[in-house]
This record gives sequence, C-alpha cells and structure tokens, in this order.
Amino acid sequence: MEAAISLGNSFLGLWSFIAEKSDTLGKAIDVAVTYKKLHADTLDVVVQHQPGYLDIIITPSFKNAEAYAHASDFYLIQLDKFVKYSTGEARGVIESIHFQHAAPETPALFERYRAVFNCPIYFNAAENILRIHASALNLPLVSADAALQSALEPRAKEQLAAFEFKNEEDIEVLAQRHLRTLIATGRA
Repeated sequence: MEAAISLGNSFLGLWSFIAEKSDTLGKAIDVAVTYKKLHADTLDVVVQHQPGYLDIIITPSFKNAEAYAHASDFYLIQLDKFVKYSTGEARGVIESIHFQHAAPETPALFERYRAVFNCPIYFNAAENILRIHASALNLPLVSADAALQSALEPRAKEQLAAFEFKNEEDIEVLAQRHLRTLIATGRA
C-alpha cells in the first residue's frame, strides 16, 4: 500500500495530460479510460453508470491472489489520487471504495486504508470499484490548461499507437510486459 502511495507520484504526468484534455471530472474519466493503455496493460477498466453513481471497475490481470490484491490496492489508490488531483480534493466526490480481497487482519492496516481513502471502504466485494457520486461528474477540473494539453496530446497519441500496432511477439513488448509484472509483484 505504501508503495502504491509513493509510486503514484510518477503518475502525475499522466494525470496532468488527462486533466488537460478535460474540463469536468466526468470528461476526465472518459479520457482516462480511452487512454488506459498508456498507464497500464495489467488491468481492465470499465465505467458503469448506476442511478446516482458512476462506478469505475478495475480487474487486474494477475492470476496469483496476492498479486491480484496488491494490484487492486495500487490501481484503486491511483484512481483515488486522480479524482482528488483533478478536483482539488473536493469533498464528497468519492462515495465509496470496494475491494474484492478480504479486509486486513491488523487494525493498524485497516486504519491506514481508511486514512488513505477517507470514505467508506468495503472488503470482500464482488468487484474492485471506485464509486463516484453522479453529481460530482460535472465538477470543473482545477488543473485544466489548454496550452499544455495541446503539447501533451500528440505524444500520448503516438504512445497509444505504439501499443496498438506492435507485434505481440516483439521482444520489446514482451520485455515491457514482463517488467510490469515483476514490478507489480515486487520482484523486479
């Protein structure tokens, strides 16, 4: 969990790009899902509109239960930070966080989850979800900057195209995928 919190700072460039392409939180989420291959190829991200809520559902691609749980923590922390970064930490945006894995056994670790997310947290859930109040989707982003967006967008499109057109047997692609797996499981 601590690694996810500290590594999240390296995602600020991506968050900035996403925020620059958007004027509201809802638009930023749409852009984040569109460009998800730029920030992870180790999970699937689905956005579902519910009455009164928007659910961002993540499914890590790891088969090992421990790696899956750590990846769930990591990506939900990143999404939480993204929403907070984009909205200037506006209160009441995130309704709840849902983890498929069990609650931590130690009270101190459970309290750490509560402190990081600062919203209701549910464990043993059917899916890994960051749930946002639908009313928050129209919140303006505090970081929108059209000039920066126009500078960042061509590079992001170039990177996305590289992901889409590389041969799956390409050694660079295989090495990148393997390194991401090793990093995500703490074995790199």
